[in-house]
Amino acid sequence: MSASILKKTYLEKAVPNLKESLGFKSNMAVPKITKVTLNMGLGPDAVNDRKVIDTAIEDLRLISGQQPVKTLVRKSVASFKIRDGYPYTLQSNPKRGKNVRFSRQALEYRNSKRKRF
Repeated sequence: MSASILKKTYLEKAVPNLKESLGFKSNMAVPKITKVTLNMGLGPDAVNDRKVIDTAIEDLRLISGQQPVKTLVRKSVASFKIRDGYPYTLQSNPKRGKNVRFSRQALEYRNSKRKRF
């Protein structure tokens, strides 16, 4: 399923169904996917174990198709036992074709799960 087939399916099937079910008068009012953002929290183990971070980076790289960005703690919080500069999440924003590829794969996975049950 290429990007043009995905767009064609969206325009022919999803837009009319959403327009009818949500009661919109215009096709422009129907929701669209404009941006895909993937986030992964590393948890408290990431502070002490570098291997947790490396494994999470590799997992998110395989899922998104590009290198994720480490987000660091900006403010120390004693009750959570985190300090300024500790890595705590990873994020990735697939661009262009990777965005469409990820959306297509997520929808195909969701539809295949639905057929199994």
